[in-house]
Amino acid sequence: MTESKAPCVEIRDMDGQTLRKLVDYIYTAEIEVSEDSVQVLLAAAGLLQLMDVRQACCEFLQSQLHPTNCLGIRAFADLHTCTDLLRQAHAYAGQCADHGPSAPSLRGESWTAGQLSNVRACACAPLLVLNRAAFLRGHAGGGVPGSFLAAGVQSYLQ
Repeated sequence: MTESKAPCVEIRDMDGQTLRKLVDYIYTAEIEVSEDSVQVLLAAAGLLQLMDVRQACCEFLQSQLHPTNCLGIRAFADLHTCTDLLRQAHAYAGQCADHGPSAPSLRGESWTAGQLSNVRACACAPLLVLNRAAFLRGHAGGGVPGSFLAAGVQSYLQ
């Protein structure tokens, strides 16, 4: 790696507060994952290959699954190649679609026909787990900016 020989390495797409949390984690083996930090922590942990932090973020998102956010979490998991979380969110969406408004988790929620239709369409679609590197190569090294989904997932967390 060229970074190992460079006198200075620039880390892009990561704010100082997130980097500080991850460095603290490296020294203490403790990190707090919250609604406000889960998205940036998961992305940064993936970049820095801190798999325990990545797993903690996925477990947090799994604990937050709700009919109003399962599709957003599913898309976020797919973007970050979190295959277990992707499968769990996909299955959760399928349960919501199968039971509709009578599902225990949907009682008290008022869903429009369009929202339920979106969940059903997602749940009925085959679950494809793609190699993220191949996806990025196919998009000229670009891909979907993290902020594109970050705003959507954050707004859905309850």
